[in-house]
Amino acid sequence: MTQTLCITGALAPELNAISTPLYQAGLATAAPIEREARIDMHTWHQRAKPAFVEQRPLGKLWENVANDLLLANLDKPCWGWHDTDSIWAMPFWAAQEPNTHFLLVATRPEYQLAQSLLDDTPGKLDISALLTRWQQHHQRLLAFYLDNPERCLVIDAEQAQQHPQALVQLLTQRWQLPLEATGLTEEPATAPHVPDPLALYLAQQLIEQHLLKQQDSRFQSLYAELQAAQHPLVDNEAEQPASVDAMVQHYQQLRRQQQNDQTQRVHQAQQIEALTQQSNHQQSELEALNQSADQLTQQLQQTRHALSKAEQQHQAEQHQQQQALDDLKQESELLLLQLHQVQEELESTFLKHQQLESRYQTLESQHKHTQQQLTQAQEQLKQAQEKLKQAEQQRDAAKQHETTQRQQQAELEGIKQENELLLLQLHQVQEELEHYFLEHQKLSSTHETLENRWQRLLKRHPDYCDYQTLDTHEDPQQPDTLQWHFQGLEFAGQHWPTLQIRSTLNAQGVVLTLHQPDAAPFKVGIPKSAQERRYLQSLSSRQWQYAQHLPKLLAQGLQDAELSTELKTRYQQALNALAESLASLPALLRVDDVNLHNVQVNPDYEHLWLELVNPTWGNEQLETWHLRLSTAGVTPTQFGAYPKLEIPSQPTPWLENWYAESQDDHGSKWELRFAQPDTLDMGAWQQLTPRDQTLLTQVLEQLPMLLNHLQEQGQEPGRGWQAWHQLVSDMQRIHQVTQ
Repeated sequence: MTQTLCITGALAPELNAISTPLYQAGLATAAPIEREARIDMHTWHQRAKPAFVEQRPLGKLWENVANDLLLANLDKPCWGWHDTDSIWAMPFWAAQEPNTHFLLVATRPEYQLAQSLLDDTPGKLDISALLTRWQQHHQRLLAFYLDNPERCLVIDAEQAQQHPQALVQLLTQRWQLPLEATGLTEEPATAPHVPDPLALYLAQQLIEQHLLKQQDSRFQSLYAELQAAQHPLVDNEAEQPASVDAMVQHYQQLRRQQQNDQTQRVHQAQQIEALTQQSNHQQSELEALNQSADQLTQQLQQTRHALSKAEQQHQAEQHQQQQALDDLKQESELLLLQLHQVQEELESTFLKHQQLESRYQTLESQHKHTQQQLTQAQEQLKQAQEKLKQAEQQRDAAKQHETTQRQQQAELEGIKQENELLLLQLHQVQEELEHYFLEHQKLSSTHETLENRWQRLLKRHPDYCDYQTLDTHEDPQQPDTLQWHFQGLEFAGQHWPTLQIRSTLNAQGVVLTLHQPDAAPFKVGIPKSAQERRYLQSLSSRQWQYAQHLPKLLAQGLQDAELSTELKTRYQQALNALAESLASLPALLRVDDVNLHNVQVNPDYEHLWLELVNPTWGNEQLETWHLRLSTAGVTPTQFGAYPKLEIPSQPTPWLENWYAESQDDHGSKWELRFAQPDTLDMGAWQQLTPRDQTLLTQVLEQLPMLLNHLQEQGQEPGRGWQAWHQLVSDMQRIHQVTQ
């Protein structure tokens, strides 16, 4: 008899982790069917899900496909599948095949919410919608279990991932499935999908807050019924929620790990730089050796060519000298033969000397001439012998040159081998450099992931602050004055290695002075006069963020300070009053800096292009925002008759109803036009939302401060700053008159 197991309930990653050990223990995977296209269980559930969700008939076609899938696996004693969408088709499969059992995997709501907190998807997290989806999903799962208790098992997703062997044993005992737990261990093959403790703690707190607000008893009832229906795989005690101390330790561990990663990255960057310098040095040496080798090769070729030419010339001269020597030898032999003949004739004619006197004289003269020729031939022979000796010396020199050439060739071969060794070392250095570069990229990616996670947590909990040590002591010279010295401080979204704060109680409340390591100190207190209110209004975006968080930081520090109970109580009341006073102040447009992006001067038009750095307005914040202060209708005697406030197109439009109202050389823009003496473009103004109108009113109010900041920087606007200040004053006056 074939037994079938359907695994559903959780999301795909959890189902994959839970199903893998079951397939390893002997559960056969569902075989597909081959028609015009290949159809498996996952494809069938994707096609059939809309019908189940809309509660309409499935249709004969897909019912027949389902039957074919069952028939394709009929020869398997025990088979099954896992699919998240099977939760919609459970009644269908229960009716189709009586031997089908259902393993229903339930996920705890805090784990699902924690996983959503760690998700990189941008946008605000809707806790109410997430818990509603969880409730509807598990209500369907529980209802099917109550209708089919004998054919269903409800298990916890985390326990099933952590104890695969216990899960196999449970299925074997409950339904006698032919599964074998041998070879499986209680250690999961892959890491369970469990979020880190910090995210889990935040999820528990968010769910508790949501339930306190909603007072929804159905959620609690469903959770209790699920717990009662679940079959535990191990006897564990009730899981305790993570404590704040554990979360702080976890964060500190992440921080230390980040610092260690940063140190390792710096060390690796230094190693990479050293290897790069070494590689460049070796590359330079290799290039020099290559040039030297080229020069030696060229010299060797030239020497070979000269030697070959000299050898050819020497052979030609030697051939000529040998031929001349042979001619002289033949001539000398001929003369010697003639001399012998003459001597014989003289001996034979000696007796006839008297009669042949005249003839003898002639022969004597011939003999002298022959003797002269013989002497010349001997001298020529001697010269030929000297030339032959010189040729032999040249041949010896050529042999010596050939020996030198062989030595140079051996040196060249040694240089080539050394070059090949240097090239091999260079390749090894390049491979090490690539390895360290890849490691550097990996560490950078890990650091970026941790930093993005930390920034998301700070956005969701902007009031978070923590520190390693705090030293608080009273000032002996001034009563009710405390010196606060923080170390290892996480405050206002920034890490401070050290930070000093001075606080003083007076009749108006408490005054806090923040001493920043790299900036001038500034004070924060309850404003009682117009001057104090103007001072708070002049604070930058970053300074105002610090001011809003300072009361909470010191209130938290009071718990660790060794002070009298009476002084702690007074300080706590004063800090609460300061926090309430700062929170009650109206939202103002603030910036950390302003840059003069461009100055445009045309015959009839001029503008100042301002770039606001880190602008904030209430809880809204941008990295940069651009606006242009301009005027049209400029003449040599007239400036400021037609002022304009221009908002150019930019990646993050701060105005909700921004639209491309006009176009110029810099691109599209929206304009708010003014005209002397008291005219405002009400058509453009009324198309803005009330929120946009309030923001632009803030911009007009802060324009004098922005111009003063540029003037302090030493910027030049093209014409005097007084004219631009008068232009802003006229725009403020016209705006007030028309509202």
